[in-house]
This record gives sequence, structure tokens and C-alpha cells, in this order.
Amino acid sequence: MNLTGFSLRNPYAVLAVTLVVAALGLFAFFRTPTDLFPDTVPPQVVVITMQPGAAAGDVADQVTRVLEKELNTLAGLVNITSTTRDEVSSVNLEFGYDQSVGQALLDVQNAIARVRADLPGDATEPRIYKVTDGTRPLVTLALRPREGTTRTLSQIRLLAENQIEEELLAVHGIADVEVFGVHRP
Repeated sequence: MNLTGFSLRNPYAVLAVTLVVAALGLFAFFRTPTDLFPDTVPPQVVVITMQPGAAAGDVADQVTRVLEKELNTLAGLVNITSTTRDEVSSVNLEFGYDQSVGQALLDVQNAIARVRADLPGDATEPRIYKVTDGTRPLVTLALRPREGTTRTLSQIRLLAENQIEEELLAVHGIADVEVFGVHRP
């Protein structure tokens, strides 16, 4: 028995199935919620702590591991990654889509308050940043002196702060340019 033969012998059954499918389609079309700007980036919070004069190994032992141990207990946490360098600890926390960025930020603040006394005395107060589409950098440029030139990294930073930053800010659509790095004149 083929579909064409069945359809010719039972036109009312085919009409009924077609009407049911159309009714279910209309019902789904009007009842399904739509979001014109859905969340494409999961809620993220970054904790940055500085310990002036400390080596990367010391920062990892005294700051990063202490923070990771406490932050790893947060509800809704999906992924935790950390980066430790000389004087700087950065812990990136990624939460599930079901948790708001505001709630995640509050949970992180409370967790840090619980372990603040365990951090070294010379460590700065941990800075907490929420990461959204609006706060992510679009482009990150790294500058260094060309091989064989006499320019220092301090001169390159001055060039970036004075000339390159102004040129980029003059471009239509650029709202902010941030120059960062450890080499200051």
C-alpha cells in the first residue's frame, strides 16, 4: 500500500491529519517564547589579586590555591580556570546559564570574604569583575620593539598611551581603549 493510494481512498483522513498538524503548528508558533537577544555567553566572573614582589610560585601557593579551594564550592559553577604570574593571580569562574551574573557576583564576593584572612597580608584586596559581551575586549594588541632598534619597552608604552590610543579613539565606533602592561616610564 503506497501513500498516494491511501490518500485517494481516504481523503477525509488526510484532511484531518493536515488540520491537526496545522493546528499544532499554530499553537507552537504563538506559545513558544522568543528572545531577540539570547544569552550566548555564560555568566563569568574574574577575580584578580596582586601580591607585589612575589614570584609566580608563591602567588600560586598563597593566593590562587586558597581562592580556588573556596570558589570551587560555589553552586552553579561549571568551570574554573586560573592563571598565575609574578605578582598577579587571575581566577576565571564560569557559571551555568540558569544563574544570573549578579547572583554569581554576589556569591563570589561572599566566598572571598570568607577566605580574605587566609590571604597574605601584602596581597591587595581581590578585584572582582563580571564578564559580559559588553565588557569583553574586541581586539587585544601586543606591542614590542622591533629587533635591532634602540627603543625600550617604556618608550613603546609611551607611544601606545599617547599616539596609538588617540588614533584608535578617533575611529568612529570605538568607545574605549585601555593600555595596560607592567613597563611604565
